[in-house]
Amino acid sequence: PNMAAEQLLLGKFKDEFMICSNRPENDEHWDSEDPEWVGKASMSRCHRFLTSKDLHFQWFNALLFGLVEQDEWGGVSKVTALAQIEKMKAAALKYATAVEGWSDKVGIFFHVFGHNTVNSLHLHILDMKALGPTFWKYEYKNLSIDAVIKVLKEEIDHEQGAEGRLQRLELAACQAAMVASEAASFMGKSSSLQPSKWQGGGSGEVVQLNVGGEPVSIAKETLQIAPKGSLLREMFNDRWDGHQHQFDAEGRVFLNFPPRAFKIIADHLRMLHLTPNTALLNPPRVPWELQDEVLELSWHLGVHPLIDGPQWGRGESRGLPPKPRPPSRFCGRRRPPPPPRLRKPAEQPSEFTNVSIDVR
Repeated sequence: PNMAAEQLLLGKFKDEFMICSNRPENDEHWDSEDPEWVGKASMSRCHRFLTSKDLHFQWFNALLFGLVEQDEWGGVSKVTALAQIEKMKAAALKYATAVEGWSDKVGIFFHVFGHNTVNSLHLHILDMKALGPTFWKYEYKNLSIDAVIKVLKEEIDHEQGAEGRLQRLELAACQAAMVASEAASFMGKSSSLQPSKWQGGGSGEVVQLNVGGEPVSIAKETLQIAPKGSLLREMFNDRWDGHQHQFDAEGRVFLNFPPRAFKIIADHLRMLHLTPNTALLNPPRVPWELQDEVLELSWHLGVHPLIDGPQWGRGESRGLPPKPRPPSRFCGRRRPPPPPRLRKPAEQPSEFTNVSIDVR
């Protein structure tokens, strides 16, 4: 009952996906600890399923995404499969934003073949603030959609290298922008409307941010170096008046991003803003332990093209001396030469060991 009304909450995704529900009695007993219901009832007080209207068997289960032969069986490439899964995530977030009675803590999970009880594609959408005993019984089955997306990206990069990464970014750009839009909308669902230290203002405004618990101050004009349509640019453009942002106790815009990766991206945008438009700026040098995190965050923010290779500066042209050439491939001072090794004194030859000298 009422699923037709809930289907409309998918908005632009309603023609491609479908919202489904559990049996009413399973929803009713979501918090029951009776053995009869544990494992049978819904996993949360708010539990819905998202499935695709495309009935091609390649969408049977997450295990098959991008693996069905294209020529013989009409399958799609991993790049196209990735775009489709990103779209499913956007549709789930769209529904969670629009539906009444849900918190802002939403989990999105697949059950991979071998652990699924229904042999068709279905994405579990759960309110994580009201989990029932069935969730904990089947916790081992729940595969986050973000893990599926991560694996697909890794396989594309491994098979096709840098060229494949660029193809994936270009092909999925519209999907990423769509996911970013829905995620940003969802982020504002439960925002605490405190007075912000940024009210939208002009390009000269300085934005006070709280990024994952760490304060960051950055010019709004620097943030707008991000490409058009990217999440980072859309969050701080003139049409976004700040009412959908979350704020911390100090009134700073709160961004739930990994702070170290964000600061690397922000510093590179600062350098692009500073570098004249007649000079090239090399990509940032990222510590190896942060490379995956920076790559993922830059992709979600839509700024990956700015850090993937040399870029012309965005600043005004001005008379500057030639750019100094770094002394080596890596920035920083050269290491001083190692000190000379101290040689161990040679041992006295054995034939002189027992020689005695009579000095008179």
